[in-house]
Amino acid sequence: MSGRISVADAVAALGGIALFIAVEFLDTWYHRPAPFGAWRDQGIEGTVANYVMLIGAIAAIVTAILVVAKRDAGGWRTIRLPLAVAALAAVVLRMVLLPEAETGGAESSDFELATGIFVALGGAVVMTIGAALGAFKRGERSSGAADRL
Repeated sequence: MSGRISVADAVAALGGIALFIAVEFLDTWYHRPAPFGAWRDQGIEGTVANYVMLIGAIAAIVTAILVVAKRDAGGWRTIRLPLAVAALAAVVLRMVLLPEAETGGAESSDFELATGIFVALGGAVVMTIGAALGAFKRGERSSGAADRL
């Protein structure tokens, strides 16, 4: 185990950091008429989606930390891609399914998506790409080892 981080781990971690910041700290996910963030009036579906995004982001960040600390990150690398894909799906669903409590019978066209949700989308995409690159490299290494046996 080297303490050197791979490009895939770094990319996934950077995406995870962006996603974490977007969910926790950016209060501009939607506009109607004033901006509001990921945690306000989101309902049970939004809460679950937020936690899925956070778990995916944390998995990507923890994997990178373990690699840098020269610890075994094998288990984290295994779950990172499915969690990244789930987080990406959660962001897309938050973009499509608007918060019910805020609509108050208003047309969905009255809502505008704001900066925070696009930061979350970008972070989730980058995190998923990094996780997929890491999974592809691991698969390539393991299949090469099987061929040599």
